[in-house]
Amino acid sequence: MKRFFAQIDGWFSSNSWLWFGGLCGVVILHFGTAILRLNSFFPSIQALDFSTYYAAAWALRLHQSPYTWSKELFEFLAETQGLPRLQIQLSPPLWPLLLQPLTLFSFPTSAILWLLILLLIVLYCHLLMVRMAGYTGWKIYAVTLPFTLTFGPLFLNLTLGQNGVFLLLGVLLLGESVKRAKPSLHFDLLVVVMWAVAFSAKIYPILWMGALLLLGRWRMLVGAGLVGVLMFGGSILLAPQASAEYWLDFLPNQTRSHSTQVSIEDQSLGGFLSRVGRGDQYVFPGLSVSDRLEVSWSFPWEFSVPGIQAFSLVLLLLLGVWLTFAWIRSNGEDQGSIVYALALFSLLPFPHMDRYNHILALPAIAWLWERGGRYRHMAVVGYGLFGLSRLNHFWAAYLPSPLGPIATGFGLFGVLLLLVGIAQAIGDTNSTPRSPQWGADRPGE
Repeated sequence: MKRFFAQIDGWFSSNSWLWFGGLCGVVILHFGTAILRLNSFFPSIQALDFSTYYAAAWALRLHQSPYTWSKELFEFLAETQGLPRLQIQLSPPLWPLLLQPLTLFSFPTSAILWLLILLLIVLYCHLLMVRMAGYTGWKIYAVTLPFTLTFGPLFLNLTLGQNGVFLLLGVLLLGESVKRAKPSLHFDLLVVVMWAVAFSAKIYPILWMGALLLLGRWRMLVGAGLVGVLMFGGSILLAPQASAEYWLDFLPNQTRSHSTQVSIEDQSLGGFLSRVGRGDQYVFPGLSVSDRLEVSWSFPWEFSVPGIQAFSLVLLLLLGVWLTFAWIRSNGEDQGSIVYALALFSLLPFPHMDRYNHILALPAIAWLWERGGRYRHMAVVGYGLFGLSRLNHFWAAYLPSPLGPIATGFGLFGVLLLLVGIAQAIGDTNSTPRSPQWGADRPGE
């Protein structure tokens, strides 16, 4: 441990202790907000979002709709399975079909099993990211594990029982796959299956396949398409009514609703521009989930919804073109970087992008940390911005406009900063990995 702390002073090229102090500050912020949410696990696991997956799985098991809850379904689950409450289930029917085994247990038992599954996946993802950051050894794995566990978006996934951990695993495996000089059929099959699972949980992982297009991984791209067709085709056969309801009615209606009725939580580019571009009234939870706060913002300006949406699309197009050209100019020297950049970019265009989706920023933070120098500074600032985003409801409740609306975009700012960092690093010949391989055996030690 002494060797580890002795190396801290050399982690930053200039103003080392200033940067280290800033890092300690944001770490305390992440740790503090995590401690405040520990009551989500005690005396019983609440897992609000997992309860919707569980109920949707039961709905399909009982041949009912997982998108329009019936009173009879809720009463049955409350009385026989101990389900506390229900919310809207947003995932395609394939997701609750995959969770059918959990309906063999009561909700409290399933919630515990679900949390254990999430924690196991987090541990594996942590090992991958520590290696990506340039470190090896069980001591560094143990020392840095709290940084990963308490990372605001990841901890939010754990407290809600969200499925973002599966998306994190999908991104990391896809990044590992494209970096391999020699493709592996078995590993690539695992990767495309994991991508299909991620796509069944959320819609936006479809954009990750753009990495395979840019890299010319045609066999893997075809394999992903075939696996996707098989899995989603199977879900259509097993749940035809729910599939038709989701793709033809529920998804289009939800997309229109979320595009025009923006929430405080929405970290998409369009959602942020809507909050700062036009006055509106917002209702959101307080420090306690049961509390409801209300805020009304007004501005000297008032842009139309179609105008904001068009401006957002233009910005997204320009950003996408810039990232593509940055990747082309880099000659594809680090192929994993395009995966991590696309994962970040996929968080921008889709409405209703809640803060727990920013779990996908972790691979980019680890990748930039390995680059050293100012890219390490960007990783620290990005990590801090996601910590500030954990206080989103506080900013909205107590900061006046326009400061309040602007502060609700801290998570979005973190995504944009990391995207800029990756785009700059892949074209920077001086951004060679400079992380100390602490924990590995070195001559003379």
